[in-house]
Amino acid sequence: MSTDLYEQRVVYAGLMRMTSDRNLIKSAYQHWSTKLADQPFDVFEVVGSLNSYLGLSDAERKVLMMAMHAASNRLVDQLEPIPQYISDGSATVAQDTQQAKPALNTKSVSPHKAVTERYLQLVCQHLRVSSRDSFRELVGIIGDEGLPKLNTSLNKTIKDWGNTGLDKLNFANAVAPGDCQDVALEFYVLLTEVVGPVNSDVIVNKAIAEVLNMAEAQQFDPRSLL
Repeated sequence: MSTDLYEQRVVYAGLMRMTSDRNLIKSAYQHWSTKLADQPFDVFEVVGSLNSYLGLSDAERKVLMMAMHAASNRLVDQLEPIPQYISDGSATVAQDTQQAKPALNTKSVSPHKAVTERYLQLVCQHLRVSSRDSFRELVGIIGDEGLPKLNTSLNKTIKDWGNTGLDKLNFANAVAPGDCQDVALEFYVLLTEVVGPVNSDVIVNKAIAEVLNMAEAQQFDPRSLL
């Protein structure tokens, strides 16, 4: 099971605030990755395990706890990527390094593709911040079923996205604006089933407001996805 990128960054954020000792950060991160990464993420359990492993002082434990709580309330894009030194080029860090690189090549990616991918990723990030349990439920549904009303090819892309933990969505370059609107509609319907229409609208409106700041939004209005 691959480690969730968001959880990686939350743990790293806490360790980075607690100490500047790279060897200590690396050792503690690898302990978490080995012992707890495949379990449901809980800040108290992570801090407890790291406290036992490292023998932290009360001050260090308090800083770690507070820093991880603060990080867990931020979007994944707002958290520092995992540096290469932590696992010396392991698959986990290589994946995060790629995430930290610009994913958008504006010369080859159509505005509707870029806008829709960013919109859906932001919806997922806001959902994860507001309700970790609801986010996990959505991941399970998308990974198992996708959005069944979509055509087979498009739904395969959505299911693949679910199987990465809704971490990175990448439509085919040939995706049409109508396909993007279909995905957004079906995703919204599913979201309302998971968290209700009121919470869905709050999350969706936050995402749209952020996507409107994209340069591509001048060519493809994200509000057309609603």
